[in-house]
Amino acid sequence: MARLSKETWERLKADYVTGAYTLELLAKKYGVNRATISRKAKKENWKKISLETTAELIELEKSNKRQQELIKATKKTTKVKEEYFEEAIKEISDVKDYIHSLTLLATEKVKETLEEGKVEEIATVSGEMGEIRVVERKLNPRELKSLVDAIDKAGQTLGVVPRFSQQVNIQNNQTIENKTLEVQIVKISKDKDGETNT
Repeated sequence: MARLSKETWERLKADYVTGAYTLELLAKKYGVNRATISRKAKKENWKKISLETTAELIELEKSNKRQQELIKATKKTTKVKEEYFEEAIKEISDVKDYIHSLTLLATEKVKETLEEGKVEEIATVSGEMGEIRVVERKLNPRELKSLVDAIDKAGQTLGVVPRFSQQVNIQNNQTIENKTLEVQIVKISKDKDGETNT
């Protein structure tokens, strides 16, 4: 087994902390003994990150590569300077992030209000001295509907509530048959003896 340079050990450590590699895989990749890696990791107290974090970082890396590809393609078609276009996209992204965080905050407030089922209101009580106090009251149906609508809109903004292009079938997929009622008009008359004729 070959001795590894300081730089190669740093690369190996970076692979190790992702948690995605077994010691066997690292040993094969870098041509070093599995036990040597294990000893060094324990001695230097290497810490692995969670696989969830690694997966998230991989997705971010993929999206970043895709973003760079799109920027290059845009540069070709629009003849705009790459750095200015990147700045424009960053500004939009910052605004979107800001709206996203505000929507999350607003949603949390709406959730609290709905769970409590009541609101605080400033009430003025007339008297000699005059008194202002905060009172609690139950939400009325209009307020409840308004809060539910706010949650729905927030869900759309956050991308967790899709907008449906098709209408929901209210009849639970039951088909309604059109039935035709046939009516015949019959002339009814009575003769001289009082008998009915049709």
